[in-house]
Amino acid sequence: MSADGISEGLSISNVVVRFGHGVAASNALDSVSMKVGRGRTVGLVGESGSGKSTLAKAVVGIVPIDSGTIAFDGRDVKSRDRKLRAHLLRKIQMIPQDPYSSLSPRRTIGQTLAEAISPTRASVSAHRDRIVSALESVVLKAETIDSYPHQLSGGQRQRVAIARALIVEPELIIADEITSALDVSAQAEVLELISSLREQLDLTMLFISHNLAVVKQVSDDVVVLYRGSVMEAAPAEQLFNDPQHEYTRLLLDAVPGSSTFSLS
Repeated sequence: MSADGISEGLSISNVVVRFGHGVAASNALDSVSMKVGRGRTVGLVGESGSGKSTLAKAVVGIVPIDSGTIAFDGRDVKSRDRKLRAHLLRKIQMIPQDPYSSLSPRRTIGQTLAEAISPTRASVSAHRDRIVSALESVVLKAETIDSYPHQLSGGQRQRVAIARALIVEPELIIADEITSALDVSAQAEVLELISSLREQLDLTMLFISHNLAVVKQVSDDVVVLYRGSVMEAAPAEQLFNDPQHEYTRLLLDAVPGSSTFSLS
């Protein structure tokens, strides 16, 4: 446990990401700090352009940070030690917003999952049992192993993306707007699956969404981001029932149906 009582996991401290150069430069993330403790799901919410996806990409090394630290279990994921950095980043897997663009149209689902297991030996036959098990864990049939992405529905492709993230047995999942491209029915199915997997696998997850109703369903804690800065961070029940920041209240007021939430 850390000094503030949160078990080790992901720790983001004073992270700054700047885009552009000279007088045209601006902060996409402005001294962002937050934690995702082991076994917790933290919902990161904010409107489009608030910096949510930038933060996710910074954690997995796609976007460089200008200052601050990102650590997993106390070890810097930006370490200059390439082996350590690769080791840590393999423990962190991201589920993308649009699985169709992240799945190769030329590869079967089995080939894609085999490559996730072993990039240098992507043999479907060698990993078949593990691949089928991963597919079944996200409620897909074993024969999906021979399908191509275009043969699957949007919800099925998102399940494949979840299976690809889980198949390497990560210690942190980053789910980046994973329901935003789905219809209402598929969205509900994916959220039910995520809730089930959280319980089964004791997942540690950073769940990113602009949809507060979705975040409410899956999160233990919530961080509210606005224009690259953290406005509020609190346990989910506290934040939804007694928001402290005006921006959080505005987000809640914008949710159809009611501005007040009960997590009971």
